[in-house]
Amino acid sequence: MNGSNLSKDRADDSGMVDIFSTLDDLGVETAEDLLTLRLRAMKFEVYFIPKLWNNFDNFLGIKPENWTKIKYFQNDGNKNDELLNIPNDKGGIYIYYIQPSMLPLDNYFCIMYVGRAHYGKGTQNLRKRINSYETEAKQKYSGRVSIRNLFNRYRDYLYVMYVTVDGNNNIDRLEEELVKAIVPPANQDLFQKELKDEKKMF
Repeated sequence: MNGSNLSKDRADDSGMVDIFSTLDDLGVETAEDLLTLRLRAMKFEVYFIPKLWNNFDNFLGIKPENWTKIKYFQNDGNKNDELLNIPNDKGGIYIYYIQPSMLPLDNYFCIMYVGRAHYGKGTQNLRKRINSYETEAKQKYSGRVSIRNLFNRYRDYLYVMYVTVDGNNNIDRLEEELVKAIVPPANQDLFQKELKDEKKMF
């Protein structure tokens, strides 16, 4: 494919006609337009707001070594066996993040989503909740776009880290503290007012 116009003459069935019609609706006429559209789909906002970091209340005294980190998919594309070690009798907090492998920086990554897992016998636990996102990512029409993108576009670079927490009230509070401090792209809809207030400062 080059920079020439994308021709409908290549459409030889109704499915292809629908595809080209959709591209027309999106204003895609050249290969460059298509590349721009794909890049736009992979764009997200990341906020670095020291005031929010400083306001984070680590009320449980959780230390970095308390977190367990796992690369979600192995190099062969299969799920990492270490995911089976995630507790199924505990609740806690989990964080999905993307970590590229081409830089010699162990801590270069982007936090994409912070979530919580309550614990109740027969209902919810950390392992069950963390694994539920892969299932959601496969739901083309009902799953969240941000989750589908996370598992499909960044599959080879997707990691999850988690920490167990006792008490569902503590879990709720810690999740809120982390989301407010980090403002991950997939959580931003929860804190639009806070984001607007912070933007007014600049």
